[in-house]
Amino acid sequence: GLPGGSYKVSIQAFSDPGERSTKVVGDIGVSYFTSNKLSRIKLERPADGGHVPGLDARRGARIFAYALKDQPDAAELLVSTDPEGSNVVARTFDRCGKAGVGPLAPGLYYWTVRGRLAGLDISATKRFRFSIDPIPPLPSPEPVSPSPNQSIGVAQLRTTRSILFSWKPVAGANLYLFALYAKGGTKPIVERGCHNSTDFRLEDLSLLDKGRFSWTVEATSLDEKGETEQRGREALSSFTIDLPAVKEVTIDEGAEVYGF
Repeated sequence: GLPGGSYKVSIQAFSDPGERSTKVVGDIGVSYFTSNKLSRIKLERPADGGHVPGLDARRGARIFAYALKDQPDAAELLVSTDPEGSNVVARTFDRCGKAGVGPLAPGLYYWTVRGRLAGLDISATKRFRFSIDPIPPLPSPEPVSPSPNQSIGVAQLRTTRSILFSWKPVAGANLYLFALYAKGGTKPIVERGCHNSTDFRLEDLSLLDKGRFSWTVEATSLDEKGETEQRGREALSSFTIDLPAVKEVTIDEGAEVYGF
């Protein structure tokens, strides 16, 4: 085929001389045209064998990019779970060269782009393989109060009449899952979800008794729909309720006792 570029076409008619006529030379007809070599869509990102962060894929980020010499009349990006492209799990129509396809779970995928220009097929000739990585957990919050292994006595409880549990914030978290356990128990006696808050105040002290308690907190990220998109590592801390031993009161059996 012709290389791309601008061209000039000249046409001139001739007639051979005959017995009763001479050679005739016609006028030159001139025409101009431009030839554009057909270019197919070229896949760019994610590259063949590449990896995509799991959080970007879940949030529907524009993780796909492909090169277009001329904007196609129509283009469709297809994502499948098999190299033949028969099991399509996501698709989107896009002509700008960058696109996202909505949430994709961690795993192995294949992608390509189909396109047409002026009625001609300019689809990509390849299908790239890529992996979506698992979403990493958020780091565990750092407990602040009660401080690890702190002993809480009668004086403090009488003054505050509550216990404040607090921890340092974790970047990216908007929910903290708090749980309080009694004396090595596996079932929490208190559970709370603290939205955009890094503390919880326990005011019902009747749930506590003398001895050791443990508490956990986990940073979590919720999406705009309120669904969990990223869990976190759990932080564990403990404290002790230190109450004085109850003394037994003895009464002289021979004495008289007065009361109200």
